[in-house]
Amino acid sequence: MTARTKLLRTQVAKLEPQAKPFRIYDLEVPALCVEVRPTGRKAYILAYRLPGGRAGRYREMRLGTHPGLVPEKARELALGHLAKLVDGVDPVEALREARKPAVKPLTVVEAVEKYVEALAGRPGQKAPKSALNVYIRPWKHADDPAVEIRPAQVRSLLAQITERHTTKLRAGGHVVSALREAFRYCREHDLIPKGEDPTAGVTIHTGKRVRRIASAEEMAQVVAAVRSEWQAGQLWPPTLGLILLLMATGARPNELRTAKRTDLDRRRGVLVLEKHKTSSTSGAREIALSPAALAILDMIPT
Repeated sequence: MTARTKLLRTQVAKLEPQAKPFRIYDLEVPALCVEVRPTGRKAYILAYRLPGGRAGRYREMRLGTHPGLVPEKARELALGHLAKLVDGVDPVEALREARKPAVKPLTVVEAVEKYVEALAGRPGQKAPKSALNVYIRPWKHADDPAVEIRPAQVRSLLAQITERHTTKLRAGGHVVSALREAFRYCREHDLIPKGEDPTAGVTIHTGKRVRRIASAEEMAQVVAAVRSEWQAGQLWPPTLGLILLLMATGARPNELRTAKRTDLDRRRGVLVLEKHKTSSTSGAREIALSPAALAILDMIPT
């Protein structure tokens, strides 16, 4: 039969050890008892079952030893732990979680590094890796916890990249995309808690160029500038010829710079380029040459 009495300091102090461990349960908090070991050590223990009646899992929690812990304080601790059962929380598990060392939250740089590492060996790794090393590492919020970053901070970073260099629009887009995918990856793999996407609502600039035909007024301005430089002796004849050919053909500057005389098919009136920007996918490129373009070619010294 289980021994029960109201646990008092004097009573616990007078308990003598026996050949086997024994327990005395408290009348006020039935789940609380003091256990006396053969060595004389006296410990306060909370013994309870999880919800489910007799089918519920039996649990024990050691609260402390006498005389460091007295019955009044032991009751207070026991009632606090038992109150957690009402909310469906196991006191033993709650205590175990509380004793776990605090995990340092993942920073922005660490989150992007995890994502870049996951892309190792894949074609899509280059852009986020470049964004990480060039723009994200120097960012003032790079070492902030990833969960604390807000859309306003990402917009500020994007503005810093693009406000002085319009040519950096695509780079800014790569940075926002790298952050977005890194946060998504880390949330999916439970590296950061679920929460607000800090890149939500941040517009990604692709930096794609808009093609259009220069107006007659713009062409006249180019001609006037070229004429002025030529009259001032600032243009080398081959450079003048290259500029005029660009205007007459609409070819890419590097295509004309690297073209050879052997690429010219005068009979057909075309320039055949075996190597050019898209040669790996589209093959040789032919540039049609007007009579004026052919005349300019003849003016360029070999």
